[in-house]
Amino acid sequence: MVEKFKVLSAGGDSKGLNIFKSSAYKEHEQTPMAQAFWAIRWAIGVWIACAIAFVFAFVLEHIWRYGWSDATAVWTKVYFINAIKTAGMSVVAEIPDWCIRCIMHPDFACIVPFFPIIAFFTLNDDMLKKEFNPHGKKKYDEKSSREANETDVKQMGLFGGFMMVLGYFKKKPLKLPKTLSVLCLAPPGTGKTEGIVMPTIYGCPEVSMIINDPKPELDWKSSGYRSEKVGPVFIMDWGGQDEPEKGIYYPSWNPLSPGHIPFATEQRELYVDYICDVLVPDAVGSSA
Repeated sequence: MVEKFKVLSAGGDSKGLNIFKSSAYKEHEQTPMAQAFWAIRWAIGVWIACAIAFVFAFVLEHIWRYGWSDATAVWTKVYFINAIKTAGMSVVAEIPDWCIRCIMHPDFACIVPFFPIIAFFTLNDDMLKKEFNPHGKKKYDEKSSREANETDVKQMGLFGGFMMVLGYFKKKPLKLPKTLSVLCLAPPGTGKTEGIVMPTIYGCPEVSMIINDPKPELDWKSSGYRSEKVGPVFIMDWGGQDEPEKGIYYPSWNPLSPGHIPFATEQRELYVDYICDVLVPDAVGSSA
């Protein structure tokens, strides 16, 4: 923790403003820290610049209205002396008079103090800050990789796929053009279900699916749609009880029913052994 605070320093053997390059931060921390640190410096810089501009705005307003003269020079000198002595409070005291001038005696000179105010809110716009933040954009090593464009996506056949929604490119779903495996790794609560699973269930009506749904959240959200648009939806709930009065029947299967056990003795014994191995697996490390 001491090392993390040390890199904020600008002297000695510290990293100074290159805080995000410090080994005190793990790789996955560096970009967010760089973004946050740049945003803090941006906000402070904009505030200072606009505050200074606001101080000078009343001087420019006075010069615009009355022109430059000995009286203007004296007024400007007194204005800056008071601003320094009062740590800027005299400038704040000018605001009510400025508001009265804008209402009672409006002229073009009155608009000058508006410029730093407009600049302050414009430069603090979130979209503008993201655009200027050099650490907020995706960066690729041109020697090894680059961001895919529309031509690349078309060549991969992802626009004409039929299964597994992998994501979206310019609001167009990207699907696999053939049967392949997809591995999606992310921490809980990061949107795997909403971003991958649900779009796949809704967006792939040509494909029959076997879905592992332990919650069963996916059943509640998608079984009605699939049953209407695609075909029958069966819910394998081993603990579910049929409710005939409501028309609810759970699919079931008895592996020991006479219709499923092979007739030949050898095949029947092998079949039963397989079932026992599944239902009663051997203990780890057992020699049996």
